[in-house]
Amino acid sequence: DRYEEEKQHNAVLQEELEAQKRSTREWKRRTQCLEAQLQMDADLLQRVNENLTMKDQDVQSKLSKMEGEKREMLYNLEKRHQKEVAEMKAKFQQDLAIVKSIKLHKHLLEPQLQTS
Repeated sequence: DRYEEEKQHNAVLQEELEAQKRSTREWKRRTQCLEAQLQMDADLLQRVNENLTMKDQDVQSKLSKMEGEKREMLYNLEKRHQKEVAEMKAKFQQDLAIVKSIKLHKHLLEPQLQTS
C-alpha cells in the first residue's frame, strides 16, 4: 500500500517535473525569440541612425556649399555696386565739368544765342 502511494507520489512528481521542463523549454524559446527580435530592432535602429547621419552630413555639405555660394553672390553684388557707384561718380564729374565749361564760356555763347 505504501509502495503504491510512493509510486503514485513519484508519478505526480515526475509529471510536475515534465511540466516544469516543458515550461522551461517554452520560456527559453520565447526568450530566444525576444532576443532575436531585440537584435533585429537594434540592427534596424543602427541602419536608421547611419542613414540619418549620412543625410545630416549631406545636408551639412549642401548648407556649406550654399553658404559659399551666398558669400560669392554677396561679393559679386558688392563689386557690381562699387563699379556702378564709380561709373555714376565718373558720369557726374563729366556732367559737372560740362556745366562748369558752359558757365565759363557762357559769355562767348550769348552773342550767338541772341542772333539766333
